[in-house]
Amino acid sequence: MLKHNILLFFRNIKKHKSTFLINTIGMSTGLACALFITIWVMDEMSVNTFHEKGDRLVQILENLPTPNGIETDDVTQGPLAEALANEFPEVEQTVSVVDDSWFEGEKFLLSDGGDTFFSATNQFASKNFFPFFRIPYSMEVLIRF
Repeated sequence: MLKHNILLFFRNIKKHKSTFLINTIGMSTGLACALFITIWVMDEMSVNTFHEKGDRLVQILENLPTPNGIETDDVTQGPLAEALANEFPEVEQTVSVVDDSWFEGEKFLLSDGGDTFFSATNQFASKNFFPFFRIPYSMEVLIRF
């Protein structure tokens, strides 16, 4: 019976080549889209899972009008964090971060106190960054020459 079904399958492929090709392309495209959507959703669901109150973290984005349309950027104005904390009682705490794209800074060599070293660049944060995210900050900072 199985041998007969396989034989019919290959005969139908030979007889209806274009239909088989269209169905195969459609099915593979659908499966690929479903896989990409699943990966994207899993990535979005994993945001802020490192934090004990990750479901309450929010990142502020800014929409900027450009000649090509509206561009969304993760860079906002400096005083925004303090203004949000002062004007909205729902905001418990804010943290501001300025990355190295704003500054032409020195490169640093970081160490965990042992034989592990890695390179880093400047990144500035408000004074409540480490207590808020509870990141251990016992690393030594060495300037690379």
